[in-house]
Amino acid sequence: MDASQFVNGSQNVCWFSGYAWGVQNNLFLLRQSADPKRILRFRVKRNFRPPVDNSPVEVKAHAVSWQGTPELHLLLVKRATVQSTRNRDFMLFPLLNIRRDEDPFEALRNARDRIRENMALDEATIEAILKEAGKGGKYANGYTNDLKLTGFLGSKTYIAPSDPSKPGYLRVMLSQYADGARDIPINIRGADQRLGSRLKKLMPLRVVADAVSAQDADGKVAIEFWSDPRRITQASNTDFENRKMPQWWQEACRIFYAEKMASSATEVTDRSPVTNRDKPEPAAAVAGTDDAGLGTLPSDDELAAALAGGGQQEGDAADAEAEAKPRKRASRAKAAADGAGEVA
Repeated sequence: MDASQFVNGSQNVCWFSGYAWGVQNNLFLLRQSADPKRILRFRVKRNFRPPVDNSPVEVKAHAVSWQGTPELHLLLVKRATVQSTRNRDFMLFPLLNIRRDEDPFEALRNARDRIRENMALDEATIEAILKEAGKGGKYANGYTNDLKLTGFLGSKTYIAPSDPSKPGYLRVMLSQYADGARDIPINIRGADQRLGSRLKKLMPLRVVADAVSAQDADGKVAIEFWSDPRRITQASNTDFENRKMPQWWQEACRIFYAEKMASSATEVTDRSPVTNRDKPEPAAAVAGTDDAGLGTLPSDDELAAALAGGGQQEGDAADAEAEAKPRKRASRAKAAADGAGEVA
């Protein structure tokens, strides 16, 4: 098993293709578009020797993050394969004789004169080559941009849109280490409330995503990882190194669920019925406090008034009962006398 496919026991392998564009500040640049703002950047070692500029290449990397800032760390660079790049790269690259200071993304309509200069071909052949080169590749833009990660849900957050007319998205932090500062942020476009409710803490996840060049809040070039609900699935032990769940995750589960069960037990105890023996004295009641959602307790004055009102009612009832007793005895004596007369 290739160890470079994993990071700390979790799958972490990213493949890209495009045109090499040199190295700046220990970052290898890869172009997948004519837009210079969409250049992908890979962290490299100081002794890294980049390929020739404008050459079509294939790149393997790891996705990493520190305190919410993701990066791509380059593992290797090799010559691009047929499956990893656009048709035009293989059809036109040798015909156009592209040099390192030229733009490999020039429009096909501008390529006719270049082909005529470099190759002795008739117009019909040139048009056939351009038509074939214009067909799409394996991916939407013809280049590979594929991140495959496994890990565990660290946390999730809904990101509200800055523009009300645009939808928000769900951001999940994918854990591959016990240290939460190394969680990898994955933005999920098109995620609804159902997906958010189903994602649980420390759930094993398998993520397929794309790397997108962007700008951070300070205007600096950054990178983001984007996915969608169809590419977020539940992982199994076969998705991890040696087909085993990482040891750190097992320990994290033990601690997390022990705390959760302890918290649930405390909550049940707090909400259990209060017996007469456990009831506090009325004078100890605190005005305006809320006991686990059972309502606001009365103040001392309200409680005293209620108790006084109840005592007066009990006294009135006792007086009425005392007055009724002589009348009841008189009625029974009269009935007994009438019965004795009828017998005589």
